[in-house]
Amino acid sequence: MTGIVIAVCAAAASTSAVLLTATVLASHYTPLHLGLLYVPELGAAVISALAFGAVFDTRLIHYYALGGMAVMAAGIVVIQSAVPPTAVLTLVGSGLIGIGIGAPVTPALFLAGFSLRSATIQRVFAILELLRAVAAFLVAPVLPHFATTLTGLPAAAASTALWICFGLSAGGALVGVLLYVLGGVRPSAPALPRWMGGQEPAWESPPLLAAVRRGLTGRVRAAGETAARRDALVLTVWRTFSVGFVPEPGAGFNAACAGEVRETAAHGAAQAGAAGFRAQPVAIQGTPTWKAIADAADDNGASLIVIGSYGRAGVGGRVAGSVAGSIMFHSQRPVLVVHDHTTARSAASAVT
Repeated sequence: MTGIVIAVCAAAASTSAVLLTATVLASHYTPLHLGLLYVPELGAAVISALAFGAVFDTRLIHYYALGGMAVMAAGIVVIQSAVPPTAVLTLVGSGLIGIGIGAPVTPALFLAGFSLRSATIQRVFAILELLRAVAAFLVAPVLPHFATTLTGLPAAAASTALWICFGLSAGGALVGVLLYVLGGVRPSAPALPRWMGGQEPAWESPPLLAAVRRGLTGRVRAAGETAARRDALVLTVWRTFSVGFVPEPGAGFNAACAGEVRETAAHGAAQAGAAGFRAQPVAIQGTPTWKAIADAADDNGASLIVIGSYGRAGVGGRVAGSVAGSIMFHSQRPVLVVHDHTTARSAASAVT
């Protein structure tokens, strides 16, 4: 969503500002002279696009998009400071707007693209470019037409229209920041090898407004409801190439055999039943593991997710990642992590 907002607002603000100032200056300069005043815009856009390569695979990609929107807003303020703007103001302003075009739009495409699997990148880019074009060519003609038709394009009307362009750029940046804050998102570097594998996104984008919807009161209430119902869904999540958990000692296990995976779930359900739960075993195939567990919890209206922790520590644990940690970060449901390593290594994920 942040990528969409930034791309649309950047296109609408930059195109409108350039078209508006060009309309104002058309009577003051020859077409050639007027075109040369906007050469810095092209040069700055090329430079900022090349600079994107330096931040493409780092966490700075998030801040690069935000900085580009801020520079665009500054460029609009420069050309708005005098209407019609002087040649110097136009040169400076067009250069800043050029940075504002190159810096936010390309990162915005990848902010959205990295949130999905790499196989969908063509469709993501196509949709975003379509939205960006619609925003540019719907909004851009409206402001000059309004100013020219209704007011004859005096300085006051042009200045007001440019303030609207400033509002689009600054507002887009502000909305992008708020989406991160309200979603509980911390800017991170994209996991490019994982993304290029085609099975997982480069980073996990939480549900919209996740931080707002995640409430302590709801978690406590859900936990209380769970204690009253005593229903349990014992879940094993597996992949054909990696099971993701270890069976009990002495048990034969083949990751490619779904029947034995179901037997593991059934064994866990029997243990839950002995503990007083009305338990049902379920075995599913999914990747990444944390998402399969979270989706199963959502599909079954779970009030609590119970999962055993592998207890990985040090560098190995950081590289391998944590299924339990990912569930706690992304799921909107209460999560209970069992740190007893003896039982956690032999238990599947229990979704109650």
